[in-house]
Formats: sequence, C-alpha cells, structure tokens
Amino acid sequence: MKIILLFLYILCVSNNILHSDEASTQLSDKIAGQTRYTMTERSNWSRYDNGSYTGLTHREIRANLRAEGISANTRFSGFFYVLEETKKDMILAARPVDAIKEASFTLHADGSMEFHTDYGYPHFRNFPLIPNEAIKPGDIWESEAIRVIDPKNNGTKTKLPILVQYTFTGMQEYKGRQVQKIKAKFATRFSKYNMPAVKDPELIQANGTHDAEILINPETGVTMLILDRLDETFQYLDGSTIRFKGNTAIFTESAARVEKTAILSKVKNQNNEASKKNKGLSQNDSFSSSADAALPEKTKFADPVNHVQDLPAAAEKSGRGGNGMITQTPETVALLEDGSSFLLEETPKGLRLSVRDIRFMADSDSVLPDEYWRIDALADILRSAEGSQFLVEGHTAKIGKPRGELELSILRAKKIVDELVKRGIAADRFIYAGFGGEKPIADNATDKGRSMNRRVEITILE
Repeated sequence: MKIILLFLYILCVSNNILHSDEASTQLSDKIAGQTRYTMTERSNWSRYDNGSYTGLTHREIRANLRAEGISANTRFSGFFYVLEETKKDMILAARPVDAIKEASFTLHADGSMEFHTDYGYPHFRNFPLIPNEAIKPGDIWESEAIRVIDPKNNGTKTKLPILVQYTFTGMQEYKGRQVQKIKAKFATRFSKYNMPAVKDPELIQANGTHDAEILINPETGVTMLILDRLDETFQYLDGSTIRFKGNTAIFTESAARVEKTAILSKVKNQNNEASKKNKGLSQNDSFSSSADAALPEKTKFADPVNHVQDLPAAAEKSGRGGNGMITQTPETVALLEDGSSFLLEETPKGLRLSVRDIRFMADSDSVLPDEYWRIDALADILRSAEGSQFLVEGHTAKIGKPRGELELSILRAKKIVDELVKRGIAADRFIYAGFGGEKPIADNATDKGRSMNRRVEITILE
C-alpha cells in the first residue's frame, strides 16, 4: 500500500480518501491551498519520579507557520511558543512564555520533510499518515513516524522512531459536524539494543503505550483534533526514572487573517490623539533611570522566562552598533515611521505594535494613571485583529542590574496584559515574556535612549 506522508503540524492534509466511493487525489493538490497553519498542543500528565507521584505537569505549545510560496515542494517557516507549566484553573488565563523556537523546513510533494532549522519542534513528524487509496471502516494500516521527546524538559532532545497502527472507524459528530475518525496505537520503546540515532546520552531506556484518536474534516482533509492517551516511563544512567500518565490534545485551526489596512488606520488615528495628549504631559520623576532598578530583595518572583530562547528569523537577527542599538534589517518593515507614540512594524512573526516611553511607578509594574489613555488606545487597536493571538513583550533600559531588569520586564508585560483583559480582550488570546534590557533599540548612555528602550511590544501573531 503506497503511503503519502501527512504532516500534522503544517498542513494536516489527508484528502477525502477515507470515503470508499471517492477517488483519491494527490497530496500536492491539497498543499497548493494551504498558506498558513496554527496549532495548539496541550498536555496534562501525572508525573512520577522514581515511582513516587510528584504532581501534575501542564504544558502548552502554540505554533504559527506560513508558506514561502506555494508549489509541490513548499518551504514553511514560523515559530513554536512553549508555555510555562500552569494550573488547571488557569486554562483561560494569559500564559508566560518559556521558550520561542524557530522552525523551517521544506515539505516535498511525496510528503518527505527536509529540515532547515530544527530545534525539536514539532514533536510529532509524519503523523498521522493516510494511505493514498480509498479505504472503508475497519481497514487497518501501519506506517513509521518520529516523535521528539525531552522528559526532563532540559532542552536535550531524543528523536524516537515509532511504528503506528491505524484503524479507520468511520464517521462521528464533532462540534456539530460529521468528521472522519481514525484510531492509532504505538509504543514508546527503546533499550541498549535499539538506541535512537539522535538521543539524550543520559537516557538509556523507555517503555510505554499510546492510544490516540484522530478527527479529520472530510471537506478540507485537515486534521482537526488528535487526542493521545499515554503511559510511559523513562530510565536514566544514574538509575532514576520519570513516568508520565495522562493525555495530550492537539488542536488545529486556520490562522485568523490580519486586516493590516484596518490596523494601520487605527494606529494612525491613535497616534494623532497621542500627539495631542503628549503636549499636555510633563515628565514624571518616577520615570527616571531608577524605574529599571532591581526589585527589592523581599520580592519573590517565579522566573518563567529566565531561559527564554528567542530564535527569530533573519529579520530580527540584527547586529548591534557600537552604542548597543539594534540595527534594523530590510526584512523588518516599518509601516509607521519612528517618533510616533505607537510604532507599527511588519516582522516574520506578524505585525508588531511598539509602545515607547510607557510610564510605570518606579521599581514597580503599576502603570501611572496618566498612561491609562495609552492602554485604552492599545485595546482599541487590538480589537481590529479579531480572532488573533497576541505576544506581549516587556523591555527595560539596561543600567547594569540584569536580574532586576528581567523580572521587572516580565511583571510589566503581564500588567499590560491584565489591563487589556480589563478592557474586554479575552485573556487566553495573550502570551507574554520579558527580556529586561537585553534588546535595546537606542543608546542606554542617554536619557532619551533609555526612555525609548523602556517599551512594550505587542505582536499580532500570524
């Protein structure tokens, strides 16, 4: 049986071959209509260390990728946003970003994948795979896939080959529509006798089972949902073990189309209003260089992004001049010139809205009351991006206190999210991070430069 590789995270293309009375089509016919893809992966696992229960693990990964031209061999590039562990009752809350990882590869017409940038995402590769011929309920087939694992979540990846057995079970209702359902089974298994080619050198054995349900839209061929129930144990050289038992749900959907013209118009209008207001505002003492000082020692802050790795495409891999400024590259297009209260740029991640010189209380994430109009303006602009997800990034001036600057930038990013949620934008549309003074856009040796570096950037992800 000839197999066409179906890559969940990018296209989820299966064509309508699951109806036995319909002729199959070529994978490239479906690829031609797919230009963007978003994915959300949520894991809820009970964790056991050395046989003892140690708590619940909750992780979320979101992906935004786009095609670079449409052809039989299409290159896709984008970003995976890895979100920090959270509690169950925070499902609808904004999430702090643990890491931002770039992904880039070519998907060929035969379904094979050629990676150009590979930091271990997506986790599943060549899964699910659908036969290139009509099948009927009850039909069974097998195919190979790859699963990237990192049990300790320390960045050391193992690429685990898996053999998946699929069964087409027929149609079922999902969200008010009829969809095609496939069941899949595979094992987590390796030992010293069958080691993966790419692995964590400390990981010596793995055993476990997976039972998955896959739902496919029969009209588009898109995989709408994968629910993977797992129970697996990993053993390390020092004799320690980690066991996970629970489920991972993978949801796919088309990315919201960002109406750039509407957003540009909104930003222009708000800049006009900002210009009028700024004429009446005086400098506040609390917005001095001390505003980026370290937090008091008594402040306890869980640092969810201390190890954020921001790995953007070439547009944001800018060099720095002698004064520490980031030099803009042609790939980052300024839609509104600098000097405005709100700067709008087009970046590989999406439209980025920068708010310069936003004022907080000294050594605090409390926004000065005089700045509320600016947050009102932000909310008004973001309402033009209906259905989009937002990445909020906080930045401070760099004054030689990196720990305090990092913590303060995270707190301030979260505060802006909270204020926007108060103004009616759903909390689960936001993810946030802080970078302290590590990404300056101006010279920190001057008051004006430090003022510009104290900023909040909101990217409309696409």
